[in-house]
Amino acid sequence: MSAEKSGDDWNAVSYVISSELRLKILIHLSKDASTPSSLARALNEPISRISTALKELSELGAVVCLTPERKKGRLYRATDKGIKIIGIIHSMTDIHRK
Repeated sequence: MSAEKSGDDWNAVSYVISSELRLKILIHLSKDASTPSSLARALNEPISRISTALKELSELGAVVCLTPERKKGRLYRATDKGIKIIGIIHSMTDIHRK
C-alpha cells in the first residue's frame, strides 16, 4: 500500500470508523467471506443492523456481494478498497488487536 493516501481514502476511512459495526463487519469480511446471518451471530447484532451496514459498505465500494442472485444466504467479502481501508486503519490505530 502506498504511503500516499487520497482524500477519498481518508473519507472512506472516516466513514468506516464512525460506526463500530461497519468497522467490525469490514474487519470480519477482510479475513473471510460471510453471510449476513453468520455476521449477525458472530457480532451478536440483529440481522437488520447487519443488513443496513452491509448496504452502506457496499455503496462505499468496501464490500461486494458474491452471490447477488440469491435471496437467502448471500455471501459478502471485502473488496480491494475495503482491504485498503482496513490497512490504513491498522496503520493509524491499534484497533485491530481488540
